Amino acid sequence: MPRLQIDQKLAFGKLKAYVKLDAGVGEAVPVTGDSGHLRRQIENLRQRNDRLSERVERQARELKTLRRKAGGGKSRKEEPRSVFVDGAVLPPHDARPCGPTYRDDALYLRSADHDAKRLVERLGVRPGSSLLDVGCGPGRLAIGLIRQVGEDLDYHGVDVNATWLGWAKSNLTPAHPRYKFTRLDVKSDRYNPSGATLPEDFRFPFADESFDSICLFSVFTHMMPDDVRVYLRDFYRILRPGGRVLATAFLEDGVPEVEENPAGYLGQNWSGPLHCVRYRRSFFNAMIREAGLKIEREDSNVKVSKERDPNETYQRHLYLSKPPGNRESSERV
Repeated sequence: MPRLQIDQKLAFGKLKAYVKLDAGVGEAVPVTGDSGHLRRQIENLRQRNDRLSERVERQARELKTLRRKAGGGKSRKEEPRSVFVDGAVLPPHDARPCGPTYRDDALYLRSADHDAKRLVERLGVRPGSSLLDVGCGPGRLAIGLIRQVGEDLDYHGVDVNATWLGWAKSNLTPAHPRYKFTRLDVKSDRYNPSGATLPEDFRFPFADESFDSICLFSVFTHMMPDDVRVYLRDFYRILRPGGRVLATAFLEDGVPEVEENPAGYLGQNWSGPLHCVRYRRSFFNAMIREAGLKIEREDSNVKVSKERDPNETYQRHLYLSKPPGNRESSERV
């Protein structure tokens, strides 16, 4: 009887395996008038097929074991590949916030450049400055700043999402050592539900008066008032006198003080925890003043980036500063 021999060489790192599957293939069975003989031949073929199936399953289990050993005991998943556009390395599509909007590589890079230029023009970010990027994600703004400001910037990005931070630390910091990223393992029902509840005395892991500027793009839009107050208070601590903040938020007049996922707001179907947190403008501005910060400018009906999808929702841009003197004198400004 002829045989079918299947050989396959497999390699997992330094571990190699040679798999041989030797299965019988039956000769053609002539159809005769002897139905008993035909039934016996069919049964033999069925049993042979069962044995072959068992052997294939056994080989599959052995291969799975080899993969686990090669992976240090864990099933290894191929990491998504970074994307290279116009000399810049971008995060994989599935490691970018904002869903389908930012899967367009050219648009993603344009938005990074656009917001970096905004910081240069409005906050005075320049070579030699120190900047804290709160809610930095996988480093979209950092990518723009590398292109617009260069290497001589003390950039620190913080975020609660481990996946985004991991990509930025692995792909941006090695080539740009002054661009650093730190994980904040604090709770966000949207982005880090298993994190620790933000305490009232929370402090960012930076010394007093460490930064010239702080920016938050689409961060307060996903935070409730108690947590916003904690952040604002510590911004006062880590900002240098005269330091500035750019933050975006959903602010309106004539609405409740705070509302999560307001129905039909801006024509969007908000869903899931903290997808949209909208504030009454006067209520939010009062929290800013309570923290000792001064509102220098407020741009209404401005998109987070003009280069984004035309259907992107509108947020207000707030430009804040830390006045010279102590907090008490600042609150009277």
